[in-house]
Amino acid sequence: MRWLSLMLLLTACSRGPEPGEELILQGFRPLEGQRILLNEPLELTFSRDVDPSSITPSNLWVEDHQGRRCAGQWRVKSTRMLLFWPRTVLDSNLSSGGYRPGRPHLVRVVGFPAVGGLRAQDGEPLNRSYRLPFDVVDPAPTDRAFLDFSPYGCKPLVVGLHPSGLRAPVQEDEPIRLWCLEPLDPRSLHSEDFSIWYHDPWNPNPEQSTATKFSDVRVSMVQNRHSELLLQNQGACELECTPETRLDPSRNGRFSLRVHRNARLKDYNGYSPWPAASPSGPRFEFYFRVEPVDAQGQRRLRLDFLDREHLSSQRIPWVDGELRLQPGRLTVPMPTCAGLGGDGELTLEGSVDFRDSHGVQIRVPQGKVAVLSSKPGPVVLRSQGAWNQLGRLERVTGGSWESTPSQWVAEHPGASVDDLLKYAEQANCNWTVLIAGGDLILKGDIEVDTPVLLVAGGRVRSEARLNSPVGELYKVGEGGGSGNTQPMRTLNLVMPEPGINPLRIKQRYALVTSSLPRWVADRYEWEHLKVGAHDGSGRTEVLFLPHKGPVELDRCMTHPRALPPNEPLRVLILMTVEPGGSWDPPTVDFIHLSWRVQ
Repeated sequence: MRWLSLMLLLTACSRGPEPGEELILQGFRPLEGQRILLNEPLELTFSRDVDPSSITPSNLWVEDHQGRRCAGQWRVKSTRMLLFWPRTVLDSNLSSGGYRPGRPHLVRVVGFPAVGGLRAQDGEPLNRSYRLPFDVVDPAPTDRAFLDFSPYGCKPLVVGLHPSGLRAPVQEDEPIRLWCLEPLDPRSLHSEDFSIWYHDPWNPNPEQSTATKFSDVRVSMVQNRHSELLLQNQGACELECTPETRLDPSRNGRFSLRVHRNARLKDYNGYSPWPAASPSGPRFEFYFRVEPVDAQGQRRLRLDFLDREHLSSQRIPWVDGELRLQPGRLTVPMPTCAGLGGDGELTLEGSVDFRDSHGVQIRVPQGKVAVLSSKPGPVVLRSQGAWNQLGRLERVTGGSWESTPSQWVAEHPGASVDDLLKYAEQANCNWTVLIAGGDLILKGDIEVDTPVLLVAGGRVRSEARLNSPVGELYKVGEGGGSGNTQPMRTLNLVMPEPGINPLRIKQRYALVTSSLPRWVADRYEWEHLKVGAHDGSGRTEVLFLPHKGPVELDRCMTHPRALPPNEPLRVLILMTVEPGGSWDPPTVDFIHLSWRVQ
């Protein structure tokens, strides 16, 4: 029995900290005095399991010597360890990455006594706030600048074949794309190492070379992902080669992209992505023909999402919200101000006592009345997904306000919604704030005697008769509405994204295009559908539906050839995100459709 008691005691001692024990930062890499490389991650280790929902940009960030935040992403390595991966470098001058070369940097970790700082899974706050200084290398042109995670060679750089295995044709007026399965050193990329050659099939003298230089090339690095974060079918490095002279698809011969014998392109450890140089001739040569635009019209359609051209703001009732358009891509919106979802699905009616709710979804049912707190001060109702107000919403405080949201924003340029809400809480501002991570849908009447702020990661969709004090109706995000007694004033506030996925339930976001012409003759056949997508921690679907009628899922097809021929179509981009893990939402960079005229 004494052995059994001793075993139980040892087992109890090995279980780790008990709830309520202090949460401290135990380790930080790099070590003091060590300069880190430009793509090297930072490592933070804590004494206890950290609550992922408390890891937000307002609690944990990296900044340079001027206080500017460094671009990058936090990843959970274990329940007690976090890694910060800086944005990778694309430019030869090394200025486009997350770190600033040769400058001192600082990691800021917010803990006690700050409200809402980093905390353990049982709610115990981090014992204090931390300032963790570190330095970044300032490499000379030949110095080591990057950490190579595959140091014993370089993967080959391929042309014309995407890492997923799809053929990447060279099309008229588009760049030639090259991919490598590991990142490359941007300092070693030189446009003069590449050129376009023309191979004439009609040269009558076989002793003369049939190849002549046709054009110089501008080569740019458009992607250079971290090796350790790559997903299946992803390329680490992507290059675009743009000819200085237009390639004429009507020529009978072939073109080739030629890499010169002494090409300098290397990986992070100095290895070349090209095969060994031959005794004569170029280092590498890729032969291709240019695919033309059809004489009677286009045979392809490419959506690059550089602006809202072709995109519709039509509401899709069966999703949580509209996708966010960022220059060159679509992605899932999830502002940190949408909250942590700890209050679950909220249905508001009757007397509502919430002063700061964190709902998964919020709704006011049709025909019901929700009466918010009459006490002066801020009332903030946050929904991670859609906010559906179908009934009536009221708030009567009889009070006044010393400051308004517009006054505070004017004095704090570049501030975020989170910053504004912290101020409202500290100053006990008499404001009413409705926040949706997805769409903020207002259809019933709203009668409020305080300043009103509407925030949507997706889109504000207001059809309500919204009555508020004159000049005190504000919005942040896309959209707006009709039926208001006054115009909505847009506030220029940042909506940062979380570092850790805060979702409590699965969410779906979508966007549909306007009707797109097919630009084809009477008879045609769809050939290729190519989607430039990153699934991240979610899933992306590209669907097609007729150009008329409701946007219903059962009307959507997975390929356009299933739709009636010779009619316009609409493209539906649907993204699904599950809870848990790091916040790494899906993205779509482009959609490319092509067809063959019969």
